[in-house]
Amino acid sequence: MALLIAATPAQASTASVAPLILIDGTWAVARLSSGQTMPTGVRAVLNLVGGRITGTTGCNSVMGRYSHGGSNLVFQGLASTRKFCAGAAGTTETLVLKSLSGAQKVAVYGPTGQKSMRISGTGGTLYLVKQK
Repeated sequence: MALLIAATPAQASTASVAPLILIDGTWAVARLSSGQTMPTGVRAVLNLVGGRITGTTGCNSVMGRYSHGGSNLVFQGLASTRKFCAGAAGTTETLVLKSLSGAQKVAVYGPTGQKSMRISGTGGTLYLVKQK
């Protein structure tokens, strides 16, 4: 499955379509596509480093590759582990994976040390905060 993440010109005026160095890093999901904050005790984190994506969806691990060119970020070969996820962890995982499917847009906001990222598309929106 390939996911395309692109920023529109309208976003560029209010958000930074960051070069790869700003996208690379560890990003914790702060809010889900439903607009809700992360449930207590559930953590979803995406690590984007050197063309590889790893992380967790709230329950299972996710891994794959990504490439970056201009304002596009393309995910390739995404896979995840398959353990059963009940309750809040399962709901979170469903929303994270749904948000990452299909064509996407990305915007990076904030000064160095306080970066946040929004990934949005037909499957919903994820709001992430860069970890130190």
